[in-house]
Amino acid sequence: SPGQTNPTRTLAHGKGLVASTSGLRSSFTIQPKDSFGNDRLPEQDSDLFAVYIYPEQKYPDTSFHVHKGVVTSQSDGSHTVDYIPGKSGYHTIAVIQAVATEKQIVTTSYNTKARGGTFKLQLG
Repeated sequence: SPGQTNPTRTLAHGKGLVASTSGLRSSFTIQPKDSFGNDRLPEQDSDLFAVYIYPEQKYPDTSFHVHKGVVTSQSDGSHTVDYIPGKSGYHTIAVIQAVATEKQIVTTSYNTKARGGTFKLQLG
């Protein structure tokens, strides 16, 4: 059976990588592959991908909105990415795979009870 997913061998394909229309949903497919180029199988552990779409920045003083693609695992082991570009023009699409998980522990201490409470953490 195929080995662990190798990000340098994994492929992305589909119309959404080469053409899209501003304001309309576009999509493409990520096909995870191991170091030998074998497709990962559906029964293997699923990979975690994130996709960011960066519009061309023609002028340094204009607003710059990065869009995040929605990644959905498919029954064949591939992943579909849907996104909606907000502007016309060239975009850079970055596909990122998590290759290691990270556990973070947050601890706090206060010298008075009045400063205690709950905290909400938001992941980027």
